[in-house]
Amino acid sequence: MSDFKKNPSKLTQLTASLQDPEEILKALGSEARQPRPELSTAYVAPRTQEERTVAEIWARLLGVERVGVNDDFFELGGHSMLAMQLISRLRDDFQVELPVKVLFTTSAFTVAELVRVIDQYCIQEADESAMLKLMDEIDSLSDEEVQALLAAEDQ
Repeated sequence: MSDFKKNPSKLTQLTASLQDPEEILKALGSEARQPRPELSTAYVAPRTQEERTVAEIWARLLGVERVGVNDDFFELGGHSMLAMQLISRLRDDFQVELPVKVLFTTSAFTVAELVRVIDQYCIQEADESAMLKLMDEIDSLSDEEVQALLAAEDQ
């Protein structure tokens, strides 16, 4: 950021050309992260790819060097506005639509708990998708085909 202090017009040009706040922060070099603060839980490294992905999203959003699976989002400095950004990032990375209330109704808002919730929603969405596909297949059958399938099922 020292380059921008020396040349404030460069900063003005940069921020005017970028529309997304995240792009501005990256361009300013604010990707530098703070060490993990002292928390009530010991650091436990992410064990799965999903946990690593969620922990990295949190680290970027919160500006923390590392996030453990048992770290609480709010203890790390998270708040409701960051939670909204988190929902958006999770949608992009996991292709899952989580309601915001999920983040505030879990027993502990940790990486491990969030991954568990994401898994539940992914399974639920997959089940719904499979059910809709099956219903479409049934709708495309003639009455005779349905009768034949039901008769075969009875035997």
